[in-house]
Amino acid sequence: MDINRYKHFKEIEAPAPLVMPEIGELKHILDYLMELDICFVGAVGGLQPLSFKDVKDWADATCTAINLFEMQSLVKLSRTYASKHSQFDRTNAEDPAVVIKPVDRKELSDNLKSALRSMKVNYE
Repeated sequence: MDINRYKHFKEIEAPAPLVMPEIGELKHILDYLMELDICFVGAVGGLQPLSFKDVKDWADATCTAINLFEMQSLVKLSRTYASKHSQFDRTNAEDPAVVIKPVDRKELSDNLKSALRSMKVNYE
């Protein structure tokens, strides 16, 4: 019996959703970060974090008054995001559309025996 990967993982109990901490007065920093696009794609690929110059140029262009703490927070968040993003390797991710077939050990054993017998060499 074939089991679709989606159905297989759907049946597994999902962990409780993460509860994000309250950020209160600092929510505007995340809004700024989203407006800045968190990171940009570099010349050789991969994500490049925002620089202090990028943040200053954005603040000047949008007439946004930004203090040193906010600027440092934006740059640090961007660096952290780019670093964690680069650690993720998509080549190791499995295709979710792949169909999983449960292993039947008897069938596998019989198929292997049959394959090995068909390779029997006659030395006459």
